[in-house]
Amino acid sequence: MITVYKANVNQVDAESYKKFTETLNLYSLICPKCKHHDFQKHGYYTRKVKYKKHSVTLRILRVKCMSCKSTHAVLLYFIVPYSQYALEVHLKALQSDFLNKFIDWIEWNEEINEYSYYYIRSQFQKYWKERLISESMRLNPDLFKSCFKSFSLQFMQIKCTRNIFLSLST
Repeated sequence: MITVYKANVNQVDAESYKKFTETLNLYSLICPKCKHHDFQKHGYYTRKVKYKKHSVTLRILRVKCMSCKSTHAVLLYFIVPYSQYALEVHLKALQSDFLNKFIDWIEWNEEINEYSYYYIRSQFQKYWKERLISESMRLNPDLFKSCFKSFSLQFMQIKCTRNIFLSLST
């Protein structure tokens, strides 16, 4: 899995992701397995991401490393691997929990139910709370960068699948 941060792509919508993948320089990617740069587009799969008051269906790009033959999904930083919720939804749920503002969170996320709110909280407690405490990290919009640096995982990524973070210039 390859997670990319690109400053001018910061919204969860299908058109932005499509434009990003169409203009992506594959040589700028690094294979999480062998660290080479030799990729070919390998296909797409669809994935729904829930964000604020709507759900977005994205065609996620898969690339194949021609050196080690492994395949990887290319995700933008606001997509949490193996989660149906965007990164900002996770952060808002946890911040509202700490501030006891559950009602504010529900209003911000009308399409996301109470079960989902508690699920995000429980996943945080189970997999991430101790990690953040051990590194003195705080919940903020740039937390994903610190998590990649310290744990080689996107914040709230539950499965420990290889994931590499790349920050590309615009």
